[in-house]
Amino acid sequence: FLILFLATVFVNASLVNVKLYKETYSSGETVQAEISGNFEKELKTNNIIFIDEYFNELDTAPFLYKHDDKYFLYFDIPQNIEGNYSLGLEKVFVKANGTLKEVVEYYKITVNNIYPAVSIKPGFIFKNFDGNEFQANLQSKIVEANVSINTSNNILNVYKNMQFIKANTSRVFKFRLNLTSHFDNEIIKFSYGDRIYELPVF
Repeated sequence: FLILFLATVFVNASLVNVKLYKETYSSGETVQAEISGNFEKELKTNNIIFIDEYFNELDTAPFLYKHDDKYFLYFDIPQNIEGNYSLGLEKVFVKANGTLKEVVEYYKITVNNIYPAVSIKPGFIFKNFDGNEFQANLQSKIVEANVSINTSNNILNVYKNMQFIKANTSRVFKFRLNLTSHFDNEIIKFSYGDRIYELPVF
């Protein structure tokens, strides 16, 4: 039988891989990350923390979704903060070479408040909905935002002109997949100010 020994490992990229879509945000914007590894148990939201440079934990409401062999995480940066912060993984156990290892990792996130800033829900789209229609909810923070929308070829985009979102309000944008052609990973790009937010469709 296999005996798993326990060890603690800090920042071991070969055991856990975290891909941050961006490393710089304004407060209120949406963080996206992909997480993969040979985990002993399924990841839960209580394995995810967001901390400041003094290791104080800040409240977030993370969404965590498993798709194939990856976890997809998104959450909004708390409002009214600025500086250096980290996305952390804690109480995570992985199997490596017959050993059970606890992995503690932190990934730097810079909060540099430049407006307009927009949060987007959901942070990822998965093709598990009925039909071919889906939607994204965008909320502008602090000030109004003018948003341009571009999509890959298999997504119908009716928003050809600049779209206006009032300050501290939300708008729902609806899209449709072209299911008559080969469906691969698609993407929607929301551009506002000098920033681009990419919403992948798997």
